[in-house]
Amino acid sequence: MADIYFCFSDECGDYKPNMTEKQLRNHPFYIRTTLVINAAQWKQLNNQFKELRIKYGLEKIKEVKWAHIW
Repeated sequence: MADIYFCFSDECGDYKPNMTEKQLRNHPFYIRTTLVINAAQWKQLNNQFKELRIKYGLEKIKEVKWAHIW
């Protein structure tokens, strides 16, 4: 039986085809990344996240954005 993998993909930046010079100055970077993780490893990591959420009193379902940290 083949291993199962999860892929999580996200982007940061403001991309539009044929951006103007002003748009490029205001938004010079666009980054997309993907995390590929084995399902068994994800399950273990997910359980650790749940423990941290309980420890720090965070909501169990709501997504935590990096901007929330500041």
